[in-house]
Amino acid sequence: MKYKNLKSFAHNFTHSFVSYENHFDGVFIIEELRNVVRKMNGEVLSIYWLPSNNPISIKLSQRALKSLEYYNTWLPKLAKQHKIELSAISELRTDIYRKPNHQIEVMACLTDDRGNEYQQSVQL
Repeated sequence: MKYKNLKSFAHNFTHSFVSYENHFDGVFIIEELRNVVRKMNGEVLSIYWLPSNNPISIKLSQRALKSLEYYNTWLPKLAKQHKIELSAISELRTDIYRKPNHQIEVMACLTDDRGNEYQQSVQL
C-alpha cells in the first residue's frame, strides 16, 4: 500500500470522470453535470464514490447514472494500478460547484484511514 499515491489517485480518477472522454450516447457527462450545478444556486454536487452507500440527492439522468456505474466498476482497477488498497480510503468524493464568478469548479476529495485529507482542484 502506497499512501503517497492517494492524492494522484483521487485526482486521476476525478479528472477521468469529468473529462471529455467520458460520454454516453454521444453526450458528454460533464455537460450534464454542469447543467445540474448551474441550477443548484451555489450548492455543491457531491458524488460519493467511497463509501458507496451515500446516495446523490440530486436527480441525474439515466445517462449520467450509467456513467457513475461504469466508474464505480473501474475504481478498484485504477486503485490497483496505483498500488492502493481501497480499505485505506475512508472517503472518496467528487465535488462540483459554481464559484461566485460563475465558473464551474471540480474538486477531488479523499480521506484516508489515518484521517489525512487530500483535496485538489481538477481543471476541466
